[in-house]
Amino acid sequence: MSTAAESPAILFEKSLASGRIHSGYVISGPGDAPQEGATHFARAIVCTAEAGEPRPCESCSSCRTSGIETKPVDIDGKDGPYFRFIGSHPDLYWLEKGAGSSAISIEQIRHLQTALHRSSNAGGRRVVVIANAKWLNTHSQNALLRLIEEPPPLTSILLATDTPFN
Repeated sequence: MSTAAESPAILFEKSLASGRIHSGYVISGPGDAPQEGATHFARAIVCTAEAGEPRPCESCSSCRTSGIETKPVDIDGKDGPYFRFIGSHPDLYWLEKGAGSSAISIEQIRHLQTALHRSSNAGGRRVVVIANAKWLNTHSQNALLRLIEEPPPLTSILLATDTPFN
């Protein structure tokens, strides 16, 4: 049983150790900490390290392909790209508000839904990090809710925000 005093990192470690990965998480906190924590957890979820080893291990093929890029692809939520991959891992998705957009668009969520309803590329779990989830508008929230309520198998969605949801 977890307590409110436990940090997200401890809760994530317990989830990984038990193998009980949920389909949705909300990670909030100041600054870039939520996005960094969500990225670390996403990488740990797809890590193929042996039981008992730290995750992400940084040596398996999943960890090597999910390493942070030096210059990530810029997301344009209007004409595409609508999302990008974390590193070059085909099952780790990063979604955020486009550079010229005022919100995460419903088109971005729909493209994500399409991608997630295909089979996993690496044959394992898939994880989506939605950075600055506070930028979801009403339409994109509703579309995302449908995806969270009925997620594809072995899929987790991590909502990261510096502003807690009410």
